Amino acid sequence: MQTSAVTHDNTLHPFADHAQKEMVFQNTHITLFKYTPQTVKCDTPVCISYALVNKTYVLDLSPKNSFIRSLLKEGLIVYLIVWHDPAKTMCNVTLEDYVCRNLNICVDKVRQLHDIPQINLLGICQGGTFSLMYTSLFGEKIKNLILMVTPVDFHSSENLFTHMAKTWDTKKIAGGFPLLTGDFMNMGFLQLKPCELLINKYVGAVQFLNDEHKREFFLRMEKWIFDSPAQAGNTWSEFIEKCYQKNALVNDTFVLGGNKVSLSNIKCPVLNLTAAKDHLVPNECSTPLKNVISSTDYTYESFSTGHIGILVGRIVAKKVAPTIGEWLQKRD
Repeated sequence: MQTSAVTHDNTLHPFADHAQKEMVFQNTHITLFKYTPQTVKCDTPVCISYALVNKTYVLDLSPKNSFIRSLLKEGLIVYLIVWHDPAKTMCNVTLEDYVCRNLNICVDKVRQLHDIPQINLLGICQGGTFSLMYTSLFGEKIKNLILMVTPVDFHSSENLFTHMAKTWDTKKIAGGFPLLTGDFMNMGFLQLKPCELLINKYVGAVQFLNDEHKREFFLRMEKWIFDSPAQAGNTWSEFIEKCYQKNALVNDTFVLGGNKVSLSNIKCPVLNLTAAKDHLVPNECSTPLKNVISSTDYTYESFSTGHIGILVGRIVAKKVAPTIGEWLQKRD
């Protein structure tokens, strides 16, 4: 597909002040965007794989709260994969489609555009778990792997979602609901901390209604939180069963598309970033990674923030993006 300039696309980003980007590939399931820094400090580009449960514009929420712009300031060439809502495309998309086909298409497209054998892959939350699966299967294409708030050991005692999901009959749910709505998914996440997320948050918001910047940030976050795409039932079912119920990645029993996904296949440098106040992916879910991969170049760092704060808070431009930029430049 030919590349085309995209500056304002409200179907993929509802705010008109998003960072300028270029669409370099699109098919039924994905759109791949490129962001170019003013000064390139790292020749190998970074491709971002995000989770399916929320939309990617949280990574460029506003000019003052933008993970992507912070990476650009570090001199990184950034590519972003936007997963299309299966409700608007094909609801029978599978986990194998996401990891082995569409993620692979994006990696190959970036490699082709830069005429290089390997790229840097940055996975966030579930997109990080996808990135682990992908690097296990296609490790020869990945130079460096960066993971952010990524679950690996799903049976950590601190993982509230695992306690909720362990009794679900996922196949029955997916059979009755081939397409799980975004509202259905949000209902589950809100149950993890109901008082804080349904009461305290809005009571606290009254305190800064007269602060224009804080008010705008709050409203943009609310827009994003409840602007959730649908989930393909069979993809959701397989991910919940294999990860949350069977903990197949850590147990080395994960099979995807007939291929064994063994994390011990991962030998490239790995940067693992977590959020110390994360209630969705507690640190205990991410730290076991060091013991199941084969990489001899492993770096771990935890930031004093929450699951979303690591992407939109003040800490992003001050600490998170510089950590990523410096780590990659040393390995470029």
